[in-house]
Amino acid sequence: MKKFISGFICGGLLFGGVTVFAADLKGALFNINSVEVDGAKITVNSKNKPFTFQGYAYFPSYMLPELGYAPSRSRDGKTVILNSTGKKVYATTGTIEAGNDFLIGAPEVVNTNAESSIMYDGSTVIKEQNGTTHLNYIYTMLGDYTPDSKGQAKITYQLDEKYRQFNAKAALIQHKLGSVSTQPVTVDVYLTNKGGQTTLYGSYTYTSTQEPQNLIVPLRYVDKITFAISSLGASKVEFAMFDPVFIK
Repeated sequence: MKKFISGFICGGLLFGGVTVFAADLKGALFNINSVEVDGAKITVNSKNKPFTFQGYAYFPSYMLPELGYAPSRSRDGKTVILNSTGKKVYATTGTIEAGNDFLIGAPEVVNTNAESSIMYDGSTVIKEQNGTTHLNYIYTMLGDYTPDSKGQAKITYQLDEKYRQFNAKAALIQHKLGSVSTQPVTVDVYLTNKGGQTTLYGSYTYTSTQEPQNLIVPLRYVDKITFAISSLGASKVEFAMFDPVFIK
């Protein structure tokens, strides 16, 4: 693992104009071309690129500790990796007792030709297709599509701008049904800000042939998050988000 420098000086160098300062950095290598934030690759487009100098990586990262990220680098030294270190708050349902600050509950759930179950450390286990078991999950079974009604579950959590990220893994599963459905499921993620403006953050499709996929949603300045889970299939289908967690 190569050395990593973060702090006010490093950020100042890059934001202040590395192109001028680089003339005094004999042997500086501008060999960092990407950054990973919790597994999502971000291309470095700024003209003030991160660089390596005397075994250290210099990157505009003085704000990282404040944002709750721990920086590191890939083995080949060409990728900066940021992992979140914030406090985890687990999704559940119902009203949370006062002082219980590791759960977020009381979601708004609207099912149309569907049923949903949100569990933290529940008594009923659900399984991935490979047999891995989970007690923490958001589970949905969508019913048969009809001309008047498609299977859809809308699950909304009130966040009040207290969180910075949502993490889960998502996949089709076999739980109550006899097999994993071949009908795909679509998950539309909507974010609402304090002013009441709602935008579609992303739309994701899950199929029976996929391994569980990471679902990572940034939540800074987000007042509400809504998961609209739907299917247009002619048969029932089961879907789950495993170990859903909100990170403060």
